[in-house]
Amino acid sequence: MQEFKAYRGIANALRRKICEAVHKEWLKGILHILMGSANLMPIQMLDHLKTGRAVLDHIDVNQLTLKLTKPWDGNQNPATHFTCDDHYECQLIKAGLPDQQVLCLNITLASYKTTGLYDGPL
Repeated sequence: MQEFKAYRGIANALRRKICEAVHKEWLKGILHILMGSANLMPIQMLDHLKTGRAVLDHIDVNQLTLKLTKPWDGNQNPATHFTCDDHYECQLIKAGLPDQQVLCLNITLASYKTTGLYDGPL
């Protein structure tokens, strides 16, 4: 019985870690509306991600692109802005879109200059 409890505990911990590590958009297709990931085994979640069934659709790509090209808000820490942009960009690259790093940097630099709120080493 102890082995079974340990097995269930490890499976629960793995499910939580997978959900933390992967954006919910990638798991949206298999998560249960009420139970979330409780009805899945970690191997099922990994298979879903590995087989490409976790592909972003056109609407998701458009939403991520809009978030990526959104100008910097003067109330937001610049490091937070870049972290969010990196997260969105990684998702778009996984979806097959080209790298948008230069565009994002130009948009952010222009918004820094426009607001005048950040005079860092630019």
